[in-house]
Amino acid sequence: MEDKLSEVDISENKNGENVGIGGLLDPALERCRKTAKFWLPLVFVPFIFQWLGAVGLLFEAEAEEINPRLVLSLLSSLIGDVLSFLLIPTLILIISGRASGTFVENIKAGSKKIGAMVWTGILTGLVVLGGAVLFVVPGILVAIRMNLASTISVLEDKRGLPAMAKSWNIIYGRTGDYFLRMLVGFVFALGISATAAMVGEVLGYWSEVFKVLLYFVVNSLLVAPFMTSYVYGLYESYGKTAPEDYTEPKRLRWLLAFGILITVAGIIFAGIMLGWFMSRVIEGLPPSSVANFLHIWRGGVLSNF
Repeated sequence: MEDKLSEVDISENKNGENVGIGGLLDPALERCRKTAKFWLPLVFVPFIFQWLGAVGLLFEAEAEEINPRLVLSLLSSLIGDVLSFLLIPTLILIISGRASGTFVENIKAGSKKIGAMVWTGILTGLVVLGGAVLFVVPGILVAIRMNLASTISVLEDKRGLPAMAKSWNIIYGRTGDYFLRMLVGFVFALGISATAAMVGEVLGYWSEVFKVLLYFVVNSLLVAPFMTSYVYGLYESYGKTAPEDYTEPKRLRWLLAFGILITVAGIIFAGIMLGWFMSRVIEGLPPSSVANFLHIWRGGVLSNF
């Protein structure tokens, strides 16, 4: 199976035309344009929470104590981040053209895929961790071959290992090719973000709020939909050239088991170190209070050792 996949060349599209950089970027931008009326309201909601939270933290950066405005700003940022994550399946479905109903209908369609995406993401992280701990380079290769797992879990009736296995099989033998194509999209998105950052630095001289606004407008309303569309384009290209009768590589289960073992060991070690650290803190400071918390946060606890 792996030999068959390695013989497939996706440098040409179905019409036999060579696909260059424009052939990768233009379709992604076109998909974003055509589906904008569906995904703009979707990404606008978490964008508002994130921006308000960031602005609030900007003004409360020098606060001497915890206050309601600081708490609300942190809560707003957290809500925005959580919503951004939970709405990823809906964004993928919209970009792919599989969700084009009302705002509520699209949300409902995406919510049914959240569990599959989260479960696949957790297992993928453990597999990549297992590969990275064993050897750095194999870990990187595993991460590249698992790149489409979350997208597959949303667009197909697969979750966990089956989604990871398909991602592995359709990229295997073309890992370098896939990495370069993914790099093109990443560099393009990074260029947009960097340009916005430079503009923000110039114009933000008069307004820090504007700088924060520009940052979130570009990254939440432009970069995120573009990268979603770009990855979907890779999924379409590689998926169409992959055979259906693929098998699950046994190495995935071995890497998963090793990743779980490393995670459990890490949690135990972190718990032991946290217990030791807190015992030192309790010995060196008076009873817990907000003042003590701020004292620790600013590094004052180091003076007690």
